[in-house]
Amino acid sequence: MLVTGCATPGARLSETAEAHGFSLAAIDTGRYKLIVYLALRHDADEQPLHVYFSGDGTPWMQGRYPAADPSPRHALALRLMALDPAPSLQLNRPCYGHETMPEVCDPALWTYGRYSDQVVEAMSRGLDTARTRLGANKLVLIGYSGGGTLARLVAQRRDDVLALVTIAANLDHRRWTAHHQYLPLTRSLDPTTLLPLPSTILQWHLVGGHDHIVPAAVTRAGIRRESAAEIRVFTEFNHRCCWEQIWPQILAELRLALIRVGR
Repeated sequence: MLVTGCATPGARLSETAEAHGFSLAAIDTGRYKLIVYLALRHDADEQPLHVYFSGDGTPWMQGRYPAADPSPRHALALRLMALDPAPSLQLNRPCYGHETMPEVCDPALWTYGRYSDQVVEAMSRGLDTARTRLGANKLVLIGYSGGGTLARLVAQRRDDVLALVTIAANLDHRRWTAHHQYLPLTRSLDPTTLLPLPSTILQWHLVGGHDHIVPAAVTRAGIRRESAAEIRVFTEFNHRCCWEQIWPQILAELRLALIRVGR
């Protein structure tokens, strides 16, 4: 059973992107067409392309039924991208951001398999196409909530990533589902079982001290084998507040950090 509603979350998400002045595009990865929101304020070859990954959105309705459209209702990743002066894009997952859900979309893609090999592979292919179209050489991956987990999995497969920044990310999703007594993500890849990322990739993981959706302990557990990772705790923040307030500062610090290491 799929739960539907009178509004289309995917269409609303794209409307929000357009309201921020972003342009919309679609990338064909073979089986899936990925919706992309673009903010190309400078030539992409002058600095790394910032790639934003949104949260999981609404995978389930009433905690029992797969949503007909899981696209995020609270577009925090888009709002962060709106504050970013660098060339940026938000790469949506398969089946996210569409006005009408494509026939190939299986609810497993946003429920049990939201971090599956096929999702990660589609997004990495989408990045290949985006890089070619935009002439970008290097990438900074930025993921909010479950998007942070996807960004981590995508980074594992690429050699063009300068930095990985996550915000309130459930990097140990087994611990996260157990904490909330959610159904386990049985068809998803587990970042904690992978080899650590190369030390050449700058890693910042931002967590909120009052985040009860993704407790800081979940993010810490997800990077316990990442010797080069840095965790930053914002004691007064929760899952949604107040990341926009500090985002310009984080971006400025990130740019300086990459310059210092010659990236």
